Amino acid sequence: MSYKIGSFNMYKFTAYQSDQEIRKDLDKIANIIHTEKYDVVAMQEVFNPKAAEMVRARLGFDWEMAWAQPPSINRQAAEGYAYIWNKRRLQPIKTITEHGRRTFEPRIFNQYIIDKGSGQIPLERNPYYARFTPNGLPGGSFFEIRLINAHIMFSSSNEEVDLGITMMRKNEFRVLAETIYSKISDKRYGDNMPAYTILLGDFNLNLNRPFTKSPYLEEVFEIPSAYGRGKIIRTVQENLSTIKNPQNESGYANNYDHFTYDLNRFSGTTIKADSVAAVEKYCGGDYAKYKKEVSDHVPVSLTINLK
Repeated sequence: MSYKIGSFNMYKFTAYQSDQEIRKDLDKIANIIHTEKYDVVAMQEVFNPKAAEMVRARLGFDWEMAWAQPPSINRQAAEGYAYIWNKRRLQPIKTITEHGRRTFEPRIFNQYIIDKGSGQIPLERNPYYARFTPNGLPGGSFFEIRLINAHIMFSSSNEEVDLGITMMRKNEFRVLAETIYSKISDKRYGDNMPAYTILLGDFNLNLNRPFTKSPYLEEVFEIPSAYGRGKIIRTVQENLSTIKNPQNESGYANNYDHFTYDLNRFSGTTIKADSVAAVEKYCGGDYAKYKKEVSDHVPVSLTINLK
């Protein structure tokens, strides 16, 4: 069974625009999600729930959405996340508890412990955690997909010369991968259903590929497990996915948008990660138009075939 998971930084996405920089084309955003045949899309930079709801409404009654905003003491970090999913394909999982079955609603993940001894510091913006299971399968569901929607902090300073920015972004990725991913992927609930956990979003870190620059993300590494066995973690999606400043030059820039997963847990599955050529497909190659009407990122995709 194949499922297509999207990640999409929506760039200052709010329900009401008051300047000339942004005039979101909601029909176009919904058309991208529909045409690309996503089963679920994790969004970043969604500043209020109404914005995500307006997209969901254009997709129709087969779609659902959830939104949340992590608490933050940093104004720059004060933005929300959203999930939009196709109800015919996926549904939030129902967990068995001592009080019966309850629906696991997407939530901001706040309960984690940092390793101060290794230099970790708390995230400026905690991730948005969701658990989905297939809908409509003969005989019922037999696995779940856990998504950790993250947006690593960005600074407008010159990261090529500012070591502090590099350290901040890499620290946030370490906390997400070594602490939060490990805890969520190891978690067992009452139904003990096999779980496939994916960390996804805008990491503001590049995989080292042509036309990219530092700070770079370590592509494959090992992290400890709560059960004593190491996890081999891999990050994929190497295509350029951000838009350069259209006033200066056109084209794509960084490959900041990624998916991270445990190689051992996903052994035996088929995985394909790529980006959508959204500027060309939906705006005729007009980068300035795309940035104004859609985003300064294109959506990225992870297609997984779970046998």
